[in-house]
Amino acid sequence: MLKWLRKQFTDNFALRLFFLLAASISCTDNQESHRWILAEDYLAKGQHRRAIEEFTRIAGYGGSSESAVQALVKIGTIYSNDLKNDAAAIKTFREALQKTKESSSKIYIRRELAKIYLDKMERPLVAAEELKYALEEGGKFEKDGPDLLLLLGRAYMESSSFADAATTFAQFRNLYPGHVGGPKSLFDEAQAQLADRRYVQAIDLFRQVIEKFSSNNEYQDLVGQAYYGLGSAFESSGELDRALEAYRQGLSQYPNRKVIELKIERVLKRQKEKQI
Repeated sequence: MLKWLRKQFTDNFALRLFFLLAASISCTDNQESHRWILAEDYLAKGQHRRAIEEFTRIAGYGGSSESAVQALVKIGTIYSNDLKNDAAAIKTFREALQKTKESSSKIYIRRELAKIYLDKMERPLVAAEELKYALEEGGKFEKDGPDLLLLLGRAYMESSSFADAATTFAQFRNLYPGHVGGPKSLFDEAQAQLADRRYVQAIDLFRQVIEKFSSNNEYQDLVGQAYYGLGSAFESSGELDRALEAYRQGLSQYPNRKVIELKIERVLKRQKEKQI
């Protein structure tokens, strides 16, 4: 009988403890949901500091949970987009990066960091490092994989790492055949080769753009730019006759006719100087 009473007491105590813990968790969840709604409401009203306060409370409740990570991401986004405080945004995104165990969250956070470094702080090499980490963590297989790779190519171009940029744009087309960004990536690879003074490769790529897309009205501006790039590659390699031909072919398609006319004038002047 005594054993039975002890067992009943122990079981009841365990049951009461279970319900207390469940109630506590439910209360915390409700509190978190309420805070999230409140924070979003403040954000919609443009009360950014109040929104940050509420998201900070959520991050505190959540510890290392993904809800805490998402709250920190929200705070970082407010600092970056609304308050224009890049240092605070980076610090908050870094904190979120340390907390999360989800690869998709890591990829997203690294992309946001890269955009700050590239677009706002003019630190393309740091941006490139963040993007490389994102791709290594599986970013190339995510929905935003193509955007990550194109952003990496742009970061390399802006840091004058032209060979790396050319490789990245070529990799883009290999990984994502038929992607809408394919034609532009072919042109960007040509530009990278031209900037790297690899004129033979640049000429070949610019010609590919012209041959593949000249008959497509959607890409007439791109074809015009490819003629301009082709002319620049020929001019830089000393083939003035071919440069002149390319510039003239691009006159009707290049977005800014005056620019290409100045190029033609310059080549004609160089040709006359060579004849003297």
